[in-house]
Formats: sequence, C-alpha cells, structure tokens
Amino acid sequence: MQSNRTKDQFSMKDGKPTDDVLLGVLMVGPKHGYEIRQFLDDCLESKWHIGNSQMYVLLKRLEKKQLVDSFVKVQAKRPAKRIYSLTAKGKETFLKWIEVPVMHVRNIRIELIVKLFFIHHLSLPCGDLVIQNQVGALTGLLEKIRKAQTLEEHPFEALSLQFRQVTIEAYIQWLKTVATPFVAQIQPQPH
Repeated sequence: MQSNRTKDQFSMKDGKPTDDVLLGVLMVGPKHGYEIRQFLDDCLESKWHIGNSQMYVLLKRLEKKQLVDSFVKVQAKRPAKRIYSLTAKGKETFLKWIEVPVMHVRNIRIELIVKLFFIHHLSLPCGDLVIQNQVGALTGLLEKIRKAQTLEEHPFEALSLQFRQVTIEAYIQWLKTVATPFVAQIQPQPH
C-alpha cells in the first residue's frame, strides 16, 4: 500500500538524486526488492518516494551503469528473488553525491536532509565537509542574489529576490546552528 505523496518528496522523474538514494540504501548491504522497499518506507517515506515499478526500472538502469550487481537467489519453497548489491563504482558514486552541495534552493529541504540521513545512518565521516560545501554554495548564491537586487527595478522581481535571500540566509543559519552539531555527534565508521 502506498501513502499519499507530499510536495516535499522527490520521485523518479526528479532525476539523478533518486539513483543516489537507491545506492545509499544498498550501502547498508545487499537487499532484494522488498527489503529495499521496506527500507525506503521505514526510513525515508516522509521525504522520498519511489514507486515499486519505478524502483525496478532504476535498479536495472543502475545495473547497466555497473553501479549495482544482482543475482537471483533460488529458494526451496518460495519464489526466487533478485538480490542487489553495490559495486565499488556504485559506492564511489554515492559518496561523491553525498559531498556535492545541493545547488537548487528548492531541493535543500529534501535532498540535503536525505544526505544528512545517510551520513548519520551510515556513520559517514564527511558530515563537516558536506555542511561546509553547502554553506559555501549557498553563500555564493546569496552574493549573486544581493547583486541582482541592487539592479532590479521591477517590484515583484525585487520581492522574489528578497524572498530567496531570506530563505538562503535561514538555510545557512540552520546549517551552522543545527546541522553542524548533528553531524559532530556522529561516530564515523570506515566504509
């Protein structure tokens, strides 16, 4: 049964981050489709939705890209199941994605939160780097917006730029005061 999708969730049509979320699920260890679905539902349902058919399409695509391997496990009295695992290339791709800042402000509340989930869940040592990279990217964007505001003559566009400025300032403040202590408490584990 599928719950109602909120506007805060990503889906397959949103592109590459969904691939990376599946790679993150497999960072935990090999899983068959139902286990992947359970992990997504139990841990990320409020932020990320991947439909069952979409998930299998994505897993096939990840396998073609050699980011995921799979094999069929035959069971005596139950149907066979396909087990998916991460390749070295898949692990490298996932870890690179974690460290790259989210560049679209509208995606921060979802994609960055999911990255922080995986940093915490997998005890990754890159939390400080992720926060620093994100603050740096947002600071650069903030400077561009402030420059644009000085040139903007249209009242609605000025209002829009001011809204973006305040939003970005709030994200930077949250990253420094809330996310930084959150990642500081993580005990990194080698992966």
